[in-house]
Amino acid sequence: MKKYLNIISIIMFGIVLMIYILFFNGTDLVPDEAFFPVMISGSVMGVVLSWFGPKGVQETSA
Repeated sequence: MKKYLNIISIIMFGIVLMIYILFFNGTDLVPDEAFFPVMISGSVMGVVLSWFGPKGVQETSA
């Protein structure tokens, strides 16, 4: 279960990055009032999940 935390963290990073890029290009996937709370909470959750995941790249591929 622990190795999946890093994978979930990477997926969350990709989603947050996509929302950032689309927002700055003029496409709104989330309302303007909710943009910054969604981005901040997504970033914090990604950091926390990766912190609790396994340490090192070799462990995730095993």
